[in-house]
Amino acid sequence: MRPLPPERFDLGDALLRWVRPDDAAAMATAARASFERLRHWMVWATSLDLLTEETMARFVADTLADRERGASANYALRTPDDTITLGGIGVHERVGPGALEIGYWLADGATGRGLITRAAALLTDAALECEGVDRVLIKCDEANERSAAVPRRLGFRLDGLVDDDRFAIQSGRLMIWVRDEPIR
Repeated sequence: MRPLPPERFDLGDALLRWVRPDDAAAMATAARASFERLRHWMVWATSLDLLTEETMARFVADTLADRERGASANYALRTPDDTITLGGIGVHERVGPGALEIGYWLADGATGRGLITRAAALLTDAALECEGVDRVLIKCDEANERSAAVPRRLGFRLDGLVDDDRFAIQSGRLMIWVRDEPIR
């Protein structure tokens, strides 16, 4: 993924910036506090034992290595003063040639404000500016209506449903949303 998306975006009521090593503790705290909701949708949040500072530190280290290789760009979604983690979003090369995938999560208390929709719009446009990228995907559990509302609001088209009980924890069916033109 070249060029990499910008290091930071100002959403007005939130800041989106590349994940840094010192984010691990705050990310673990936010994820643990949101465990009851996240455990239904996120494979990395199916057990409180997985949401430790050490686990998040390994995730951050992997994220930084992936960013160096140009394979992903993960962002911390933070309060405007950069003091509290509200969630995370990233763009990844995990779906094959010509495509990038966006994945996201929000902490309790940050939902219902349009933060992920706005962040996903910015990252979709940035991803489509990368060399050789002609489409952006968002995948979510068919039962996750709130997550599916994001690509729907952004004009992604539902490209298909696939059986996948590993990533679609609740329904066993994964929705694949695709967009091949900029939003803005």
